[in-house]
Amino acid sequence: MMECFSPETIDHLKYYVYTYADPTNHEIFYIGKGIGNRIFAHEKMLPRIVMKVIKLNALTN
Repeated sequence: MMECFSPETIDHLKYYVYTYADPTNHEIFYIGKGIGNRIFAHEKMLPRIVMKVIKLNALTN
């Protein structure tokens, strides 16, 4: 898995959009606008975020 974008990629992309989806039902629960290597910082928090979403879904369904 990638750990960061190259400087050339960052210069080319400027901004990008990314999504996170609940792995149990594939519903998108987060849409982010990234710049630089921001997505990789969020990726480290992703397991905790996903678990919270799964627990919330279980409580509301």
